Amino acid sequence: MPTVESDVCIIGSGISAVFLAKKLSEIKPELKISVVEAGKKLFDAGKRMEYRRRASEYGENAWPGDFVEDQAGEGIISRTMAVGG
Repeated sequence: MPTVESDVCIIGSGISAVFLAKKLSEIKPELKISVVEAGKKLFDAGKRMEYRRRASEYGENAWPGDFVEDQAGEGIISRTMAVGG
C-alpha cells in the first residue's frame, strides 16, 4: 500500500469531502490535501478519456440502465454515485 504525506486528510463523507478539499485549497493553497473514501472501483481511470470519447461520439452509456426517468444531461458521463475515476 502506498504512503501519502499530507497536511490534511479528509476521511469519508463522499461528495462533501470534495467540496471541503476544494475550499481548503482555495483558502490555503500551500496545503497538501488527501481525501480517503471507501467504495468499489467502477472502471479503469486510465481509460476515462476513452469512455468519454465513446459516449460523446456515439451517444453510448457505458453503464446502461443507470439513470432517472425523464431526466437528461448533455455530455455527462458520470451517471452514478460511486468512488473512483
